[in-house]
Amino acid sequence: MIRTICVLLACSIGLIVAAQDNRSLTVDQADLAARFAELESVAIRLAQQLEADDPARAQLLRATIEQSRGEGVTVRMQSLADLLRRGRFSDAAIGQAKIADALAQLLDELMADPQEAIAALQAEELRQALEQIDRLSARQQALRGASADEQSEAPQKAMAEEAERLASELGSKDGPTQGKPAPAGSAGPMSKAADAVKRAAESMRRAAEQMKQEDPSGVPKEQIAAERSLEEAREELDTRLRQLRKEERYRMLKQMSERFETMRAEQQSVLAATIEGAVLPADSRSLQAAGRALAKREQALANAAEAAMRVLREADAATAFLEATIQVAADMRAAELRLESAELGQRTQTIESAILLALEDAKECLEEAAEQARESSDGAEGPSPSAGGEPPLLAKIAELRMIRTLQKRVLSRTEAVQASIDSDPRRTPSAAEELQDLAGRQRRLVAALEDLMKDGT
Repeated sequence: MIRTICVLLACSIGLIVAAQDNRSLTVDQADLAARFAELESVAIRLAQQLEADDPARAQLLRATIEQSRGEGVTVRMQSLADLLRRGRFSDAAIGQAKIADALAQLLDELMADPQEAIAALQAEELRQALEQIDRLSARQQALRGASADEQSEAPQKAMAEEAERLASELGSKDGPTQGKPAPAGSAGPMSKAADAVKRAAESMRRAAEQMKQEDPSGVPKEQIAAERSLEEAREELDTRLRQLRKEERYRMLKQMSERFETMRAEQQSVLAATIEGAVLPADSRSLQAAGRALAKREQALANAAEAAMRVLREADAATAFLEATIQVAADMRAAELRLESAELGQRTQTIESAILLALEDAKECLEEAAEQARESSDGAEGPSPSAGGEPPLLAKIAELRMIRTLQKRVLSRTEAVQASIDSDPRRTPSAAEELQDLAGRQRRLVAALEDLMKDGT
């Protein structure tokens, strides 16, 4: 049922975008508004059914529908129908674009994984706890390094009280480990860290008590013990944060791989339909209709590729992989324009074939990276994310492979353009535009390689 709701939302976006582009005004906006209102009702009923078995998903559904109603999506759809009836197409197109954006946001939220939100919350709590431990540890070290005259019971006692509060706070925040509840009888990372901080607090209190005595020779020993306990707590939290980062990286790579596989399968289908439609009589209505239908499908693919670009940018992904996605989206837009003009011949098929190969390369690269991330999350330790920054989404070797693939593609396209000029010199003006585009791609590849070399130094 969740999948059905997502599909209906996606279809609503596609229909609105189609109307926005004035490629088809056959959409009955009033019917679309009625269907969306029914969708809201169905989602509420589904949330009630999910409450017992999947409360996180039920809450997500409720929040999504509440947001939809708060933004007045259904009412705005109904007003668009009135604008279309009165022939105010420009105003309707503007309104449709805004609703399409709102629906896209709702779709993203509806398809979100509650486990990802839980993991993000845990990671933020871990970072905050690590900052508190670091501050407490730094103050303890500073106090131990002070002269005997500067050391006093009051600051040491205050630190002990702060450590006790922190231990209590950590103990109340323990959650699932690696996406699953901790086994019965075993403590989670927050509980283990809380125990270590509690031991640190006890050492701090003993140090404060000894400071009141005539012979405070045991103070440094207790202070060092407190610092070691704080370090144990830090290591426990740091280990869990590293694990969360690895799991997050694997999830993102897996989802991106699935996204590219979906685009690849659709592009393969579009290419097959283009080849089949190319034999239709020139200037025939059937050819024009086939071109328009394929253009809409290619447009949806380009939208998906551009959405992937936004995700990659937000994730600060590898420059080479982002460049590959940018090129794929640009080629999809070029293919869309040619299909819209009913140009289903060899040139369009060549562009679509290049897109298909690029998607296959990207999917393969993502699958390998996801498998490496999965193996890493199951075992090997990595650098501390709290100290050494975030690990890259893709390894450098994967970036180099992608740069090599992109370079081969630029070379192949350059040779194809040169061959077309040799066979028909009249194509020189249009070929110049293609060469200019290829020159831009070549410059960006050089920049990507330079960035990769800088990161490696």
